[in-house]
Amino acid sequence: MAPTASPVGAYLRGMSPPSPSIIEFPADDPERARSFWSQLLGVELQPRRSDEGEGWQTRAGAVAVGVHARGRGPGDSVSLPYFAVQELAASLQRVQALGGSVIHPGERWAICRDSEGTPFALAGPGSGPPSAAAPEVRSYDRLEPFVTLDGSEIREWAGPVSAPARNQSLAEATIAVDGATSEHYHRLTEELYLVRAGEGRLLLDGHEQTIGVGDCALIPPGVRHKLLNTGAVPLRVVCACSPPYRDEDTVLTEEGLGT
Repeated sequence: MAPTASPVGAYLRGMSPPSPSIIEFPADDPERARSFWSQLLGVELQPRRSDEGEGWQTRAGAVAVGVHARGRGPGDSVSLPYFAVQELAASLQRVQALGGSVIHPGERWAICRDSEGTPFALAGPGSGPPSAAAPEVRSYDRLEPFVTLDGSEIREWAGPVSAPARNQSLAEATIAVDGATSEHYHRLTEELYLVRAGEGRLLLDGHEQTIGVGDCALIPPGVRHKLLNTGAVPLRVVCACSPPYRDEDTVLTEEGLGT
């Protein structure tokens, strides 16, 4: 259960009103996450009062940092705050030493994951959160795969968990041989699917379409869709989303995976 205050990602130095009251991190192992953040930030996360929900949070400073057990509801998914640090390289080494990982290192800022796999960012002296207009090049070989809500394996070039793009996201989804995504739709996001490798079937509001390399499908908001791999190799599809993909915008319409 998330705290009663709404989690808001923010850049912790040079914030302009309105300021967030808390930055929340969901965790598969809340005690391990509490230890990670306490040691990394040098702060104490104290148990919440009954009227604050479950988990722990800091009591000092203008912006609280909180941890609670991971869930699927609003406020229980990905957050991407920015923490200002004096020594970026040393801070990244500490992230890894404490069981976290560095997704995308940079000279002025870096995207990381904590001990629970939740993304966050560190910003060096004199740098703010990366602007959508700032140049950014990411190599496919450096993309870290993760599994999204529909069950597909994702490698994201740009979006909320990689190079932060404000208005869109770009990723590759991989569906194993004989595999399929869970049928779902997006409340706000418009998607483009471009098949990069393999072949399969795409269901759009129950209507079936065979797809192969070079085919592009437009999926408007609210349209139920499902991908099935019918080929002999993994089905790889480039997915462009505007606004950026978010689990909170995704509504599953069936249980689990299947064909």
